[in-house]
Amino acid sequence: MTTEKKYQIICPSCQTRYRASNKLIGISVTCKNCGAGFQISKFELFKNYSSDTGENKNAAVVKAQKEGGLEFFVSERGMKATVRIKRPIEPIIAKRQIKDFLLKKAIIYGILDDIEINRFFEKKLPESQIFEIAKGKPPEQGKDASIKYYFDKNPRKIGVVNSGGNIDFKDRGEVPYVKSGDLLAEKVPILKGNPGIDIYGNSVEPKEIKDIKLRCGTGTQLSEDGLKVFALVHGQPKISFNDKISVLTEYKIEGDIGLETGHINFDGNVDVKGTIQNGFRVKGFNIWAMEIGAAEIDAAGDIDVSGGIIGANIKAQGRIRAKFIKGAKISAYGNIIVEKEIVDSEINTSGACRVLKGKIISSVMAAKKGVTAIDIGSEVSNPCQLNVGVEEHIEKEINGIKDEILIRKNKLEKLQTMVSVSETRQQDIHKEITALAQVQDRAMVSRRTLENEMKALQEQGEGETFAQAENELKELAATAKRADEAINKLFEKQDQLFNSGAEIQKKIKEIHEEMDELRSQRNAIVTWSRKEKRVPIVKTPGKIFGGTIISGVHSSMVLKKNYRNVLIKEVEINHPNIATRWEMRLRSID
Repeated sequence: MTTEKKYQIICPSCQTRYRASNKLIGISVTCKNCGAGFQISKFELFKNYSSDTGENKNAAVVKAQKEGGLEFFVSERGMKATVRIKRPIEPIIAKRQIKDFLLKKAIIYGILDDIEINRFFEKKLPESQIFEIAKGKPPEQGKDASIKYYFDKNPRKIGVVNSGGNIDFKDRGEVPYVKSGDLLAEKVPILKGNPGIDIYGNSVEPKEIKDIKLRCGTGTQLSEDGLKVFALVHGQPKISFNDKISVLTEYKIEGDIGLETGHINFDGNVDVKGTIQNGFRVKGFNIWAMEIGAAEIDAAGDIDVSGGIIGANIKAQGRIRAKFIKGAKISAYGNIIVEKEIVDSEINTSGACRVLKGKIISSVMAAKKGVTAIDIGSEVSNPCQLNVGVEEHIEKEINGIKDEILIRKNKLEKLQTMVSVSETRQQDIHKEITALAQVQDRAMVSRRTLENEMKALQEQGEGETFAQAENELKELAATAKRADEAINKLFEKQDQLFNSGAEIQKKIKEIHEEMDELRSQRNAIVTWSRKEKRVPIVKTPGKIFGGTIISGVHSSMVLKKNYRNVLIKEVEINHPNIATRWEMRLRSID
């Protein structure tokens, strides 16, 4: 079986380079640049193709030609041509052979002059000495845009685990704090590179550079040049998942969130000294509370609970810490760290789920970075279902964003239909105005003609005919007036359509911005998720009970009996005679 290898082929007419495979040898192709037809041969295949625009020192060079006592080479990217002395040779013969080689290979750039070539051969160097006869100019690489932050992006986490394994919720660490007007971040713009030239005279483009955009959230402002972000308020600087920079003020509630406070929707941190009671909604960035009941919580950052979470429905883009969780439904991007136990709960996290000193009982959870608890399950409870190495909530969230984008696309189509209808109506009105203007013009021409005729009738004493003409003149005036009134009404309709069209265009722009924001949010989630490593393990230093269902990305298992002190991990099984497969493996913790 022939192994497929990557190569580079060169058009013999214009020296344009293409990627190819050794399986294509003998195939006739047409150059996209010059249109010349040629057959791919071994001579045109350059080994060890590299996407680097500069010289690859570790790559093999390609033997191009042997002649007399010389051996010629061209580097893989056409950036260098060299000659090796195989046996003694007269300088004048060597120079002629070099010239012939350069001419035959259409090498035109960076060629050494005759004086330098003569000096090399006059030195009478030993055999196998390599001499560079042509050298290209490497491209000057540019630099990607970057952002310089003037605050700590990764401060100490709020609520730390002490040496005894307990969570100290009073220790909030050193949270960064900025004042209104402070510079938060500055963009370092892209630095464009300059193309180089290979020895064939072709331009060698530098690597593509990436731009980046500063994005402002709550409590910040972008400078007019788009290069700096400033704080608008005093508070805590924070970077969200979609790279928005915000400054979060703090909303402190000395007691409970209940009937006295109502629901809370705040763009900054929410610090609740008491309990978030059943039935209430709280939305904020970082949320701190003594206890959370059957409430709805939506945090753009972290959630820290000194006591327990009972029956809550929680979404967090950060991590969650609590003493215990019971009967809750939780979705989080970061780790879920619990001191005592998780009972009868549904957990989805892109981080790890860790119970430091207790059990997981009768719960269903998906944790991308694995599950750890002292004990998992019990003799009398329903078995736990643990999915590790996966993040089901991310897929749901991305699908939700796709649905939101689709909704806006449908709105956009309706608005664009309205624009089309409005444009057609505007064209019809324009035609109507043009027709009425022609009626006005004809009436004015007829009126002037009639007025001249009436003067003649008056001089001739034709009273009866004059009276008829006078009535006709009045009718022409009335016709002109009716046309004028109709034109004015049509102008009003035009103004209404224009104003309505402006509103529609404004809505279209807003929907496009919303769709861009949703796409940015989706891309940020996908990019972040891809960077976070999967850890498909379940670890328990205590007991894990039979009946527990453990699933990974590719495989699953149901424990048939109880185990102690085990690590269960999804592993890849490679065998030369069978296809790759996966399985969950169980071993004792060392």
